[in-house]
Amino acid sequence: MDILDILKKELDIQKSNEDISYYVEDRPFNDFRYAIKIDNLEKLGWKKEIEFKDGINRTIQWYKTFLQI
Repeated sequence: MDILDILKKELDIQKSNEDISYYVEDRPFNDFRYAIKIDNLEKLGWKKEIEFKDGINRTIQWYKTFLQI
């Protein structure tokens, strides 16, 4: 829902969350939590270069530019 709120704000969508999204029943095999460890990626030389907020805004701008949203 946090990401939906960011997208709504950046795309100037005035509809309520209930009007543009809905919950679906959880799959029985879903984990309660997805813990992500980046240790192995860092050992390979990977490092975070862009903060989430900057990355989502760049992605939104790309879509606005190339898909004319």
